[in-house]
Amino acid sequence: MAAALAGDDLARSTSQRSWGSGSKRSWASTSFREVWQAPPDVFNRSGRQDEEEELRWAAIERLPTYDRLKRGMLRQVLDSGKVVTDEVDVTRLGMQDKKQLMESILKILGLDICADIMVGDDMRRGISGGQKKRVTTGEMLVGPAKVLLMDEISTGLDSSTTFQICRYMRQLVHIMDVTMVISLLQPAPETFELFDDLILLSEGQIVYQGPRESVLEFFEHVGFKCPERKGVADFLQEVTSKKDQEQYWLKKSQPYRYISVPEFVEAFSSFRSGQQLAADLRVPYDKSRAHPAALITEKYGISNWELFKACFSREWLLMKRNSFVYIFKTTQITIMSLIAFTVFLRTEMPVGTVQNGGKFFGALFFSLINVMFNGMAELAMTVFRLPVFYKQRDFLFYPAWAFGLPIWVLRIPLSFVESGIWIILTYYTIGFAPSASRFFKQFLAFFGIHQMALSLFRFIAALGRTQVVANTLGTFTLLMVFVLGGFIVAKNDLEPWMLWGYYISPMMYGQNAIVMNEFLDKRWSAPNTDPRINATTVGKVLLKSRGFFTDEYWFWICVGALFGFSLLFNILFVAALTFLNRNSGADTPLIFFFGEPTSALGDSKAVIADDKSEGKRRKSLTVELVANPSIIFMDEPTSGLDARAAAIVMRTVRNTVDTGRTVVCTIHQPSIDIFESFDELLLMKRGGQVIYAGPLGRHSHKLVEYFEAIPGVPKIKDGYNPATWMLEVTAPAVETQLDQIPIWWRWYYWASPVAWTLYGLVTSQVGDKNADLILPGYGTMPLKKFLKDDLGFEYDFLPAVAAAHVGWVLLFFFVFAYGIKFLNFQRR
Repeated sequence: MAAALAGDDLARSTSQRSWGSGSKRSWASTSFREVWQAPPDVFNRSGRQDEEEELRWAAIERLPTYDRLKRGMLRQVLDSGKVVTDEVDVTRLGMQDKKQLMESILKILGLDICADIMVGDDMRRGISGGQKKRVTTGEMLVGPAKVLLMDEISTGLDSSTTFQICRYMRQLVHIMDVTMVISLLQPAPETFELFDDLILLSEGQIVYQGPRESVLEFFEHVGFKCPERKGVADFLQEVTSKKDQEQYWLKKSQPYRYISVPEFVEAFSSFRSGQQLAADLRVPYDKSRAHPAALITEKYGISNWELFKACFSREWLLMKRNSFVYIFKTTQITIMSLIAFTVFLRTEMPVGTVQNGGKFFGALFFSLINVMFNGMAELAMTVFRLPVFYKQRDFLFYPAWAFGLPIWVLRIPLSFVESGIWIILTYYTIGFAPSASRFFKQFLAFFGIHQMALSLFRFIAALGRTQVVANTLGTFTLLMVFVLGGFIVAKNDLEPWMLWGYYISPMMYGQNAIVMNEFLDKRWSAPNTDPRINATTVGKVLLKSRGFFTDEYWFWICVGALFGFSLLFNILFVAALTFLNRNSGADTPLIFFFGEPTSALGDSKAVIADDKSEGKRRKSLTVELVANPSIIFMDEPTSGLDARAAAIVMRTVRNTVDTGRTVVCTIHQPSIDIFESFDELLLMKRGGQVIYAGPLGRHSHKLVEYFEAIPGVPKIKDGYNPATWMLEVTAPAVETQLDQIPIWWRWYYWASPVAWTLYGLVTSQVGDKNADLILPGYGTMPLKKFLKDDLGFEYDFLPAVAAAHVGWVLLFFFVFAYGIKFLNFQRR
């Protein structure tokens, strides 16, 4: 995708070309081909080069995204007019090139300011709601899908950001030859004009489907006209409404009558766009005309090894970003190991008798519990990541094994470290068998236990899929494996019909491995003096009394079983990820779309839902009015509503204002009508700084005049939404261009003695004068106001400026004195 964007930029940067009109494909596809040229066919025998090139491009453009953009020919026009081609392999771009391409995509989506911030969750604030929506949009765009269905992507975004995202998606559609179907609430006129085609739904029926440019012509054909300062999208929302239709009646010589939705549908069938659509649908699909190379034979577009490497790299990045969790786990097991060896200190742990063995059993079981519980954090971390995984899996980003295998592999070093910390800090301090071989065997056993625990809890998380269900399953599983592990209830005390649970409990194998490693050591080899137990040594007496194995080779069987369980649980984890799904939501109608014509069915329930939402909000406003407040604060009263429902809510707000009350509203993406229904505007930038506070005026002329008076601010275009224009001209990028001093250098202004001197000289001489200045392009302005607004000089700040000069003098004096006394750069 990044390479395609780069290609489109290169196409625009080359010298002007005249595009041929004979091609059946769009100008954007032609632009793509002009830049990225496929290698010529050396076996070409036909003279019909154009047709065969068309077929080759048809095949290339339908390959998976990765293969299509992996290699091509870059055509450039030199200053001399000569056309040269260079082969380009985008998989071998330099790191700087890749970084620039990624930064450009992030900037297009408006995510460059939060690129290094985690998305966040209930406990971590993370990025804003609008930024989360843009992240979701970006995830959809980088997938291999050829048809993208996007529902309400603009909710919570301002009109300027929505326009930037839609413009980017339009470029992607024309470059990559994909189809996007998008539904939008209250789209601004400039956003509406980006779309190629339109589907207008009303009461579950298609009122119009065809080119965007022809929709107004269709409604004029029926008898309705959109006013000049009315957004087309708002007009389309209202023209099918019985309450709002009459105001757009065009045939003034004829009496108005309500045109119902079925009548609109019938009129569309006789309109040329409707006739063309019907004709296209009557033509049966001819499979023989499809090019064989246009079929995608690979599900994911890249090899399994490339999938693994990409997911491995991402998992490593996530581990680094979540390093606090792993550091906390390591710290936790370190603290618990310190507690363990102080409780079971070796000076209090004599060995060699049956009576002494109970304390060692307790120490070993305590160690086992800590290592097991240390792996339980994997459950919560896995559940947290599942929603994103399901979304990306369904978009064919990668298969389940590519997600699960890197997690398993990268947890191996973690198990190694945490098991090593526990063994190193507790083994000799508690006083376990001093042999070096016993030490490393104990470490191997705990390493296997930790790996098994991580895998078990990952599988439980994938099986439960929600935090509540997974925690319930995890607690139940822990109870079962503890009870059947052989320590709490000895094997000999279990009922015969429960023995199968003993042998399938992974904890049993861990418990057996660590106790055999200890009690089969030679220091527990004193002869058995108790004739009731058939065992030769004290160590075997202790093992048999709890039903543990007494032969040395069972240690290796138990360790092998632990790693076998780890493998089994990871396989089950991948299987659960592959075959289990999250709960899916309901479908909603689709209105706007890019690309080639595609039919879409809607549901009248969505219209009913909008009416209910609008009714609820009016009812909420009525409830507030009962308390007779003088000021009403409303946060996003039109969010989630279409243009018609939003207009009804705002008419209610207007009526409330006319009763003498003050209403303060925050609005995302207001249309021209909604924006100009307000009397005054309070516009603030990030950080709470006020940019504009005052009346709007008729057709927002006071707001427009204020911003157009600022040098460098572009004039508003005719018919442009003032709200969108206002956000564009106050964007941080534009503000940086207008400012004298970039924000990252402002600290230096206050750290410069010269700046303080200029401040003092100018302000002390003319800072208290109110004489009028005649400024070109501004008219007249009082001198004192000019100094404050344009230079930031205030007369009342002069005492601080004088104090600063004294401070600079003292600072330089002490620096000089210190240098004279202590600094000596001479060398003898």
